[in-house]
Amino acid sequence: MSRKAFKGGVTDTSTTLTNMGEVGDKRFEDGKTYRLAYCATTQADDAFLVLDSVDAALASYTVQAATASTQAVFGVNNTGSLASGTYFWALCEGKWSAGSAKFSTLATIAAELPLVLNSDLTMGSTLASNTQPFGTTLVSVSSLTSVTSATTTFDVYVKGIGA
Repeated sequence: MSRKAFKGGVTDTSTTLTNMGEVGDKRFEDGKTYRLAYCATTQADDAFLVLDSVDAALASYTVQAATASTQAVFGVNNTGSLASGTYFWALCEGKWSAGSAKFSTLATIAAELPLVLNSDLTMGSTLASNTQPFGTTLVSVSSLTSVTSATTTFDVYVKGIGA
């Protein structure tokens, strides 16, 4: 099986597909899986991304920020703040450094614990009817027992439906 060679890096963005690849392309780099996606609306850095409601068939890989904890997460925006109408590489699987603001209660997070999206769209460890696993799994790979600083980033393993 051959792999595509991409001209730019995974942090490159563009308002056109020139030199980016084709929407939906899968890319593997440094043990991570990325998908070339399109954001029709502005996206914040580190946003949890879901498929746009009009793209259930993956025709355009249009993504938007998650608005409910019951949505299956496609991946995360690990590129920086994105303007509307931008093509970018969404991180769908692999190690992600998530800021503490992405976690609901730091005390409930332990090493190698499956995480879910809570109703406030932060990650937590409590399974409930209104939570959605981050794709298949989202697992902490660093112990947080002694680290509770609000400015600390934590390594988590992302596996979204875009992987």
